Amino acid sequence: MALSQLEVTGAEVYAVNIGEELVKKNHEVFYVSDTLTLKISGKYFKLRFNKRSIFNRIWHIIYLFYLIKKYKIQVVHSHSRASAWSTHWVCKITKIPMITTVHGRQAVHRSSKKFFPKGNKILCVCENIRHNLVKELNVPEEYIEVLRNGINIEEYRSDGEKVLNNEKKIVSIIGRLSGPKGDIAYDLMDKSFDYSKYEVRMIGGKDIPERFNKFKEKVKFMGYIKNVSEEMAKSDLIIGAGRVAMEALLMNKSVIAIGEAKGIGLVTIDNINEAMESNFGDIGLKLKENFDWKQVKDDINSGLSIEAPNEKLREMIAKNYNSHKIVERIEKIYLDSFVEVTKYELPILMYHKVLESKEDGGVHGTYVTKAQMEHHLKVIKKMGYESITFEELNNIGLNHRFDKKYIILTFDDGYKDNYSVLLPLLEKYNMKAVIYLVSKSSFNKWDVEDNINPEKKYDILNQNEIGLLMKSGRVEFGGHTTEHIDLIKVEDKKLEEILVEDLKMFKEKTGKIPLTFAYPYGSVNLKAKEILKKIGYRYALACDTGNLNMTEDLFHIRRVLIFNTISKSGIYRKISGTYNYRKIKRENKKNEYNRV
Repeated sequence: MALSQLEVTGAEVYAVNIGEELVKKNHEVFYVSDTLTLKISGKYFKLRFNKRSIFNRIWHIIYLFYLIKKYKIQVVHSHSRASAWSTHWVCKITKIPMITTVHGRQAVHRSSKKFFPKGNKILCVCENIRHNLVKELNVPEEYIEVLRNGINIEEYRSDGEKVLNNEKKIVSIIGRLSGPKGDIAYDLMDKSFDYSKYEVRMIGGKDIPERFNKFKEKVKFMGYIKNVSEEMAKSDLIIGAGRVAMEALLMNKSVIAIGEAKGIGLVTIDNINEAMESNFGDIGLKLKENFDWKQVKDDINSGLSIEAPNEKLREMIAKNYNSHKIVERIEKIYLDSFVEVTKYELPILMYHKVLESKEDGGVHGTYVTKAQMEHHLKVIKKMGYESITFEELNNIGLNHRFDKKYIILTFDDGYKDNYSVLLPLLEKYNMKAVIYLVSKSSFNKWDVEDNINPEKKYDILNQNEIGLLMKSGRVEFGGHTTEHIDLIKVEDKKLEEILVEDLKMFKEKTGKIPLTFAYPYGSVNLKAKEILKKIGYRYALACDTGNLNMTEDLFHIRRVLIFNTISKSGIYRKISGTYNYRKIKRENKKNEYNRV
């Protein structure tokens, strides 16, 4: 998390909230900023992004490069333009993704139009920022996504009662006494309060600027406090913008939203969408509007007279600003960007038979020899991979699939040699595999009865061998239909019957419910996808079709095909994790050529 700030800002609250949620999900989070005031679980490194000379910016890049390499950082998330400039260049050098969250309206000048450091994805906390970037800075819209400030909804509960029975009703301004927010606070105190009717509190601001001295007898200046929500709970009405307004609405408080650019006024169900578009007044379509301070005075009186909270307002905030959902989306953006930039995805290899020698091979070539398989396992070990099953991947979590160098070895059809030849090799090299079992056939009937190119007969695993493979702890089984059926050739109305029968047979043979399914012949059927999801599968694998990024479609996962024709050096390319990217690139070029 890269920030540039000299005092606590909404960007810091946003970054730390995201960071703490990610730590709960077992990610490591580091913070780099001029200052950091909030408590964090990760490491903090001080770097003065606000020092913007060429010399300082070069130093920023050097220092960030050092941190990325030392701590093996996989994604940089920038939260300000000053930090984005430096992180843009260091991410280019280190070839890792950069995400940028834009928290406020960006100044429009020649340099920002020519170069806006967007990284792989720009997240805007409201629609008006997106408008600013697209219409005024010419940032391509495909880079941009509106993703609002995340709030821990559970922290801002209310008992639902509006009446606090304060002797004198309390109006709290929450913000700063400096900059544009300081100007708003000053005008509020000067033009909009009837001090005889209610008590006014000012929460925020380290020092009281001289111009505020004339309000000291009328306003209670509370400065920075640790638990703002406690003071919100004591207040009858809150005045603020951005996160302040959202948090207050979650507590069922009457809220007047006045930000640096726009005065929304008393927030109601009629203007809540307008409020959200402007981050509750902080970001307008133009730099600043003139506020009607008399109207604000009327809004204060209206807000204090409301007897019961509008639950719909709280529901709207909970729906749009739930930090758990927002962090889930951010986590996916990080991972998708990582795959996009590094061109790397967890390698999933696809084998079939493992035969003693080439002499045992048939005509189709869907096998490797024992010697080849042993060589592959040696290379996998040499390259530092850890072989896992899909059940283990599921337990690790897809969002942690790049924490180590994982690899998945899959074997289609469930041939007898998977027990007699493969298992001893798995044990020797401490590896695991996933076998996709044809649940009803006792041999490769679908190949033997091929009228055009019949194959030799190869036996399928029997019940005893299946049990021994499971007992070894090195093999997971997945579904593959009862008789290696090409699902594309099946009528839709029969698909569910076929897949349910296979599931039943699978359970009888293994005593387990399968997590994954492999499409026979790699024939991915769209209707079959729906049925597989419906009957409880979590993943489905094709052959060499599908996206580079496996999470794009968990029911069309691409694999790397391995046959006996592979050379000794060829396995290095196939297990590199970047092989599918190169293959997809070649396919796209070929398709483009054919279209021309």
